[in-house]
Amino acid sequence: MTLKDLPGEEPGESKRQRDLWSLRLLDSPREEQLDVITQLTAQSLNMPVALITLVDRHRQWFKSTYGWDAQETPRDVSFCSFALHEPELLVVEDATRDVRFADNPLVTGEPHVRFYAGAVIRSPAKTPLGTLCVVDHKPRTLSSSDRQQLLRLAQLVESEIRQRNLVGKLLAEIEKDKELGEERPVLGRTEIYGHVVEAIKQGRPFVLGLGRLRPFELARSLNIPEDELHRELLERLRLLPADVTYGAWRQDSFALFKASDATVGIPALVADLERCLGNAFEILPHGRYATVCVGISEYPADGISARTLFQAADSVLPSHTSSNKLLNVAVHSSAGKTPEHLKEEMIRRLQDGILHDRIYLEYQPIVDIYTRALVRAEALLRWKDPELGNVSPADFIPVAEKSGLIVRLGSLVITNIVKDMQARVAAGKKPIPISLNISGKQIRDPEFITFLQDSLKNTPLSPGDLELEVTESSLIEDLPRAAETMKEVHRMGITCAIDDFGVGFSSFNYLRHLPVRNLKIDKDFVREVDTNQRDNEIVSAIIRLAHALGMSVTAEGVETEEQLHALRNLGCDLIQGYLIARPNAFEALNEYC
Repeated sequence: MTLKDLPGEEPGESKRQRDLWSLRLLDSPREEQLDVITQLTAQSLNMPVALITLVDRHRQWFKSTYGWDAQETPRDVSFCSFALHEPELLVVEDATRDVRFADNPLVTGEPHVRFYAGAVIRSPAKTPLGTLCVVDHKPRTLSSSDRQQLLRLAQLVESEIRQRNLVGKLLAEIEKDKELGEERPVLGRTEIYGHVVEAIKQGRPFVLGLGRLRPFELARSLNIPEDELHRELLERLRLLPADVTYGAWRQDSFALFKASDATVGIPALVADLERCLGNAFEILPHGRYATVCVGISEYPADGISARTLFQAADSVLPSHTSSNKLLNVAVHSSAGKTPEHLKEEMIRRLQDGILHDRIYLEYQPIVDIYTRALVRAEALLRWKDPELGNVSPADFIPVAEKSGLIVRLGSLVITNIVKDMQARVAAGKKPIPISLNISGKQIRDPEFITFLQDSLKNTPLSPGDLELEVTESSLIEDLPRAAETMKEVHRMGITCAIDDFGVGFSSFNYLRHLPVRNLKIDKDFVREVDTNQRDNEIVSAIIRLAHALGMSVTAEGVETEEQLHALRNLGCDLIQGYLIARPNAFEALNEYC
């Protein structure tokens, strides 16, 4: 018997087809996330074949395959068409003994299907789309635990489809907003001026930048319209970190505002601009066709009124540019210091801080989401300068990375962790597992593994007590090199985690090739996980796929009980944030164990 033997069109089939087509899954490219699930399904159930199927009007199309070469089969020979009528699962233990399938050409001929089990995959609207199914060439049974495993993996497929649909809708909304000119609001001249006035009222130091895009003759010869130049500049400025406020000043210029002392803020602002501009305004093989010029003033050294500060920044805005340099910066300062001088001064202060033990660590607990028992603590770098006071890592880390000092800071972190742990063990207590952040420069350093091995010699720390956190952006800069280092770290017995997941490359594709044990969801997704349905869906999808890859999940920035309950309902494993404890001295961890 085949499906064509069934009389007429099935009730609700037209609606089901419309739902399937609306998701734009049919004939779409392969997706690594789904291939991970089919491979995991086959391996965990010890099956030679696993498929994600979508049942179209006249065909069954395979979105993902493992152990199966065909891309589609006619619907009238599809086992999955029968599975669509089941509430959850269709199991055929021996197709040759089932009257529905005994004469099916997939049974009587190649590939000689004997066993089939298909868990129904449903759309966000709960209509059946197809199945996650497994196939074998010999009769067999499916145990109760295997049935549950197949259903759980089918839920992962549904979650991925929901996530794909959500992302598709978000992208469509963004494109629509672009057409209507309604992208994320950019501050105007009045608003940015108001920020400066308010900062002056509060008496807090800040740096102010006025920038202008200056096209070269090459832009005109290449017929690049000015509005396209400005659009590219705006897209680049959107990549600035959250502590930098930016806005349009005039048609061809922009303003920047960063609350920070000039000694720290100016080098950090320049480093932020260099990072967000990247290789902008360049076409190979022609070269660079525009440059960005920025004049910077500081409060209170260059004035105590907004008007004076803007005039000061405008007065030093470079008018002559070099085609060899993308970013040209000048600083209006009573001390006459250039950005290079300020960068050198900050590096000198950092070096002095390292020498005189002004760089120190604070630790923040990471706890089990159910019991709140301490699992590990994250070591966080701090710097207190005698003149500048407490300097934010957001200000000094970019400069440290640019200058190469980040390697020395990384060494200092590990040295201090070992020292703190030795003191704890000397007091008769067990070591506490510690996670620490590793920069891209460190993970690409050929001497890093040797340094780690030497650091752990003759210490109470075993490799299993350490977890290295690496951000997505630092991995993507040189993924092959980073992957090799992480594998070496894994062979030592040290675990690896991906930090701030969701704000960078955000793909499970590369994670398949890395020995990652823990995924840390960025606090931006956690902030509204209990109130924002989209964030809740995104976090849910990340957790399910991470678990499918054998990873635990840590949520960062948890501040309320409501966030904790939402994360617990989504299956998150660990949490970190002010709800549990603020970063503190190492001794504060003693209250946990």
